[in-house]
Order: sequence, then C-alpha cells, then structure tokens
Amino acid sequence: MPSSATPSPFRAGALVEQETFEHLTVDAPELEGCRFVDCDFRAVTLTGGRGDRSSWRDTTLAGVRLSGTALPRSTWLDVVVTGSAFSGCELYGSQLRRVRLEGCLLDSLNLRDAVLRDVVLDDCTVRHLDLGSAKLTDVTFRDCTVEQLDLTAATLSRVDLRGSRLDIARGLDRLTGAVVEPAQVLDLAPAMAAQLGLRVEAR
Repeated sequence: MPSSATPSPFRAGALVEQETFEHLTVDAPELEGCRFVDCDFRAVTLTGGRGDRSSWRDTTLAGVRLSGTALPRSTWLDVVVTGSAFSGCELYGSQLRRVRLEGCLLDSLNLRDAVLRDVVLDDCTVRHLDLGSAKLTDVTFRDCTVEQLDLTAATLSRVDLRGSRLDIARGLDRLTGAVVEPAQVLDLAPAMAAQLGLRVEAR
C-alpha cells in the first residue's frame, strides 16, 4: 500500500520566510538548522525526523501533530501553538520565549535543560513532561491537566500553577518560585508526605 506521506518541502539549513504549509504529512523531515520566520503551519503532521538547532520565530502552528520528532537545542520566539499535539518529542536544551500553547496535548515531551521565559499553557493536557534542570521564568499553566511532571533540579521563578490539576512525579522540592492554590496543596500533600518519609495514618 503506498505511503500517504508527501515529499518533504523542508531542506536542512534553509531560511523559510512568510510561507504557509497546509495539510501536509511528512515522514522523517530534515529540519536541522532550519529557520522559520513569520510562517504558518496548518494541519501539518511530522513523524520522526530531526531539527537540531532549528529556529521558529513569529510563527503559528494550528492543528499540527509532531510524533517522535527531535528538535534539540531549538529556539522558539513569539510562537503561538493551538489545537496541536507533540508526542514523544525531544526539545532538550531548547529556548522558548513568548510562546503560547492553547488546547494542546504534550505527551512524553523532553525539555530537560531548556529555558522557558514568558510561556503560557492554556487548557492543555500535559503528560510525562520532563523539565529536569530546566529554567522557568514567568511561566503560566492555566486550566491545564498536568500528569507525571518531572521537575528534578529545575529552577522556577514566578511560575503560576493555579487553576491546573497537578501530578508531580519528581522534584517537589523545586516548587520554590511557584504559586499554587490552597486546594492544590491538599492534592500534593500525599506526594509531599512520601518525599519527607512521613507516615499518614488514621487513628
């Protein structure tokens, strides 16, 4: 059965400006060193491929699906992502600034050693997000469902977690610099007690 994927319109190291990509399915795209400026991605599916040190600036992604795509050390500036899904993607060492994600699914996303500044996640489902050793400043999780969040060795400053459902797998001790609601503290209490070695038993 022939593949439904289309030939890749991307070329490693290319500068792409003011382009619109619509209704594309691309396997193993070559995105290494690509620079996307003022571009629109609509209903685009990327499976596998690499985009080391790629750059995404003043760009929008709507209805985009990335599966197993490696984008380590990539740069994202003034990017808006809506109704999209990133699954099993590698973005370790990346820099995200003034990025907004709305109604997105982030599943098994590796953001270790990443730098996030002025980032908003709104109404997103976040599963198995690895923020180990990452630096987060002015980051907001608004009305999100967060499952299995790893904050090991992360640094948080002015991180707003209010209004989201939280499940932190590792790195509870790194929540200094975050703000939560009283109800969220109660939800986190069992994990905090376990980390402290505190037994909680009814008499």
